[in-house]
Amino acid sequence: LDVLSFTKDFVRGRDLTFECPSQLLKLDPVACSLVLDNAATNAIRHGYPNDPQVHLKVEISRATHDLPSHNLMIDRVSRDTNASRATPIKVRFIMTNRANP
Repeated sequence: LDVLSFTKDFVRGRDLTFECPSQLLKLDPVACSLVLDNAATNAIRHGYPNDPQVHLKVEISRATHDLPSHNLMIDRVSRDTNASRATPIKVRFIMTNRANP
């Protein structure tokens, strides 16, 4: 899965901005879409009424062995498909909004 293509498809038709690197990873697109859809809906619904300024940022880094278990719904550990040997990768989807005053 190309994370950049996935993110572009996800934000299409939605009023949000994004920043995302282009990298091929093994991720479950259905599971990621479900979690991100819920996060985007909540960010829009509970953000500033006239301009929530919802932004999705995707960060990719090397995974460490000390990933907190309570973050596994947002932080997805994957294997880099470009590497000759599988490398654990941490993918973090960060959804932010302009707070409702």
